[in-house]
Amino acid sequence: MDYLIQRTAFKTKDGYIVVGAGNDQQFATVCKILNLSKISHDPRYKNNQQRVLNRKELIGILSARFLEEETTKWLELFEGSGVPYGPINSMKQVFTDPQVLHNGLIMEMNHPTVGKIAVPGSAIKCSQFEVSKPKPPPLLGQHTVDVLKGVPLAAAILRINFSSRKRAFVFCRYTTAHPKASDWEINQKSSSSA
Repeated sequence: MDYLIQRTAFKTKDGYIVVGAGNDQQFATVCKILNLSKISHDPRYKNNQQRVLNRKELIGILSARFLEEETTKWLELFEGSGVPYGPINSMKQVFTDPQVLHNGLIMEMNHPTVGKIAVPGSAIKCSQFEVSKPKPPPLLGQHTVDVLKGVPLAAAILRINFSSRKRAFVFCRYTTAHPKASDWEINQKSSSSA
């Protein structure tokens, strides 16, 4: 079944808010909070089926009203209403949210090229287990040789871009007739002109 404003995002004066009205009572509450009580009695919007049929007009009315106030004002008005609601946060807002910080959901990681960065931590905490520190993603080509050691190829030539100024060629070949990872002979030749 379609629901018109079940979890619909609306633009406000300074951001966005998600409001969910999964039944007629919640829709009437939304209308009351928005000072649009008259539309909850309009035959075009009297029940969910009618609201879905007339969604374009109704969303236009609701959207125009949400644009008149800032997100924090709407959050205050919806508090305790029984209607599901919440702000849509920017990444900056997420990473500085007091509750997120209090719950330890943001961790710091040292990245080899950009330095210290904030990353999402685990949302699951168990008293018997320590949360592991996040590790940065590998740099381009960082694990190529290790990966090639496990690939059963007769020969491979791979051009690896280690940095913008230095390039290297990796030559790999089997050293025995029955190759295993330990049988690879790896030679790296640096070349700045490659």
